Amino acid sequence: MTRFRALAACLVLLSLLGCSANSASWFGGSTTVTVAIDPGINQNLPIAVEVVIVYDATLLDKLAATSASGWFERREQFRRDYPEGFISLYREWVPGQDVDSQEISFSTGARGGLVYADYQNNQENRVRFDPHQDIKIHLSESTFTVDPVTQ
Repeated sequence: MTRFRALAACLVLLSLLGCSANSASWFGGSTTVTVAIDPGINQNLPIAVEVVIVYDATLLDKLAATSASGWFERREQFRRDYPEGFISLYREWVPGQDVDSQEISFSTGARGGLVYADYQNNQENRVRFDPHQDIKIHLSESTFTVDPVTQ
């Protein structure tokens, strides 16, 4: 009878892992970031882009309401206020640059992701994404998109 209970418990656990939750959220994971950069973006100036994966729910709400300019101005303060609250991948690119895929690894508990692009305009320049999916960032002349990559 003990073996039966152990086997039943294992089957329940396996079904929970396989069906009801994304295993990456239980064990961490990584997001592959593919980037396409059009010529002439950002008034033909280099652009700073940061991919942020957030662990803290309160911080995620704050960052989801923060523009790219606000992020780049206050990110060091966010790091001091939430030292374990997020990880990020920061890059600067020039118009038309060819970029290799980037990977950002994260630990358990990732609540959401944001991409900030520091365009020279008065827009929010922020896109939210699911960190458990690979993404493609397309930087165009004055805006950008972030799309999940289907395999």
